[in-house]
Amino acid sequence: MKYLYLLTIVALVAILSGASRADWGDPIKWSQNQLDEWLAPSYIDPDMLTTPQSADDFLCTETGYITDIHFWGLCLHDAQLSNDKVTGFRVSFYGDVPKSNNDASHPGDLLWRKDFGTGVYQYLGSSEWRINIPQADWFLQQGSRMDPMVYWIGIQGITEANCYADRFYWRFRDHGAGSWNDDAAYCDNSQYPPWYNWGLQPGLDDPQRYDGLLPDGWQSIDMAFELSGRPVPEPSSLLALLSGLGFAGAMWRRKK
Repeated sequence: MKYLYLLTIVALVAILSGASRADWGDPIKWSQNQLDEWLAPSYIDPDMLTTPQSADDFLCTETGYITDIHFWGLCLHDAQLSNDKVTGFRVSFYGDVPKSNNDASHPGDLLWRKDFGTGVYQYLGSSEWRINIPQADWFLQQGSRMDPMVYWIGIQGITEANCYADRFYWRFRDHGAGSWNDDAAYCDNSQYPPWYNWGLQPGLDDPQRYDGLLPDGWQSIDMAFELSGRPVPEPSSLLALLSGLGFAGAMWRRKK
């Protein structure tokens, strides 16, 4: 019988330690994975004083951690060498400034920002990337079905120096798939402060930046990305697991 109790302890420990693993392939919480042919500048280049950034919004209906980010993008003029030219990614999460009578919604306060280097992100091919966020850096999003929260995510490719033709561009979501909420946003700390928005102007296929509300006749457009995550464990669930672990341990000791 002692082996049964030992297996029980091992199983409970495995359940508890599962919260420390970000590589299990957590459930997708938000998905905009239809790809458009157009791309938005979103990079950090050591040769440049400005740092173009594109961002997009998403909805949180369950409090939990974002543990994994999939997105699509490439170095515009050298797609085959994208993995060699990118040296890292900066990911930012923002609060939301809702749409008003004279402005589209856009990112608000910066809530979280991390730079991720080699070993944390992966190039999966076909312009697809993955960032497997270390547990210590998981972003806690808060919201519920009764009280949902809107957040914004910005993703910038960090490129090597002397790399003008290979700066990172984030792919747009296929505009034929529709868009969620307002358009993706853009800033570059120079010509477009603090935030402009991306949209499709009638008669033009490539996205254009605009200020204020989406102009009449324009079409909304979003960025292509997916977010995976896991809920925050309920205190009662953790207590039950810990109690079970203690009980199994006590029974094992009694049987010895």
